[in-house]
Amino acid sequence: MQALKKMELAPWIQKATALIGNNRNVGGNQFRHCMAAMIILLDYHFIDSVMLKASITHDLLEDSDKVKPEEFLQIDNDGPAVLKLVNELTHNKLTETKEEYFDRLINKSSPEAKIVKLADRISNLTTASVTSPTCTFSSSPRKKRNIFLPRQKSSSTLSLKSC
Repeated sequence: MQALKKMELAPWIQKATALIGNNRNVGGNQFRHCMAAMIILLDYHFIDSVMLKASITHDLLEDSDKVKPEEFLQIDNDGPAVLKLVNELTHNKLTETKEEYFDRLINKSSPEAKIVKLADRISNLTTASVTSPTCTFSSSPRKKRNIFLPRQKSSSTLSLKSC
């Protein structure tokens, strides 16, 4: 509890408001999704300031052109560590395929990045099941949109069938 009392999340939340105009296919907007990811971490008793700040901003570099990476460095002393973690979580569509991105997350990312990514996926599942009742699930390996981090060389992954 004391760690949370001393944590300054407001500047990071303010930075993440750049995502408010970004609507999601399953309803809501990116800002609410990032806040949900942070709340999921808190719900599972993760109170690491860098992880919480990264969860709030994990989609900023990927989904907004309003925020530059250098801005993370100016927010507070956690800025460099938060930027490093957000970079681990960011899919650079110009330099890597989705498969390469997941491979990097699974095999080369930090434990903190994996935990924040799982909170992100839990938020995606929760939102999909609440706001998009037409979504159904399939175990077909041919579906491209994975909900969970895919297992390498798996014969099947849980995927969205229709959303």
